[in-house]
Amino acid sequence: MEIRHESKNYTTIPLGILLTQECIITVCTEETPILQHFIERRVREFSTKKKMRFVYQILFRTSAMYQSTLRIIDKKRTDIEENIGGNTEDEDLVNLHELESTLVYFATSLRANGVVLERLSRYKRLEQYPEDTELLDDVIIENKQAIEMTMIYRDIINGTRELVSSVINNRLNNVMKYLTSITLVMAIPTIISGLYGMNVSGKWMPLSDTPYGFGIICIGTLVICILILLILRKKNML
Repeated sequence: MEIRHESKNYTTIPLGILLTQECIITVCTEETPILQHFIERRVREFSTKKKMRFVYQILFRTSAMYQSTLRIIDKKRTDIEENIGGNTEDEDLVNLHELESTLVYFATSLRANGVVLERLSRYKRLEQYPEDTELLDDVIIENKQAIEMTMIYRDIINGTRELVSSVINNRLNNVMKYLTSITLVMAIPTIISGLYGMNVSGKWMPLSDTPYGFGIICIGTLVICILILLILRKKNML
């Protein structure tokens, strides 16, 4: 995990494996849960005497952990997708971007692991047991499956991110359309009152000499506003 945009997100770290005549050395910048399974002896048929099998088991656990994490990422994406149209916020876009960035890291690391596995499949100098070859084939298959899952989930997240962005933009457009309609309706009383507020002779202003002229003008203005509201609603502007 690493902190990006004030939130915890998955990342990848390199793990080096050195083989000598007497021991196996693993080098990592941080404590990794992959080796923890071996330390706690939760891996079947685990023995450091069979060096290549141990290496393949580490790589197998790595691919399995990638797949497990990918399912968690897809679950987070599903949770965001279920809220689309309801409580969709800008934060959802940021979260989707972080998930997509994580998948980019995953794809890069998995491809690098694939290169290592291909070289190991052609490397015959180290002592291997018959079961080791089958385990290596399983590791290659699991790694390829993890790569495929990464590509699929990244495409899905990209589509979800575009959908969320479209929903937010559409919501903003609706707000702007609503405000524009309200502004148009409110402009009518302003225009009429502005005309009657002009410093001109009263004989040129309709209803200026009528006892109920002010009330008639107010009612007329209200009727015009209601008509415009009905027209705007009919055109789905409100």
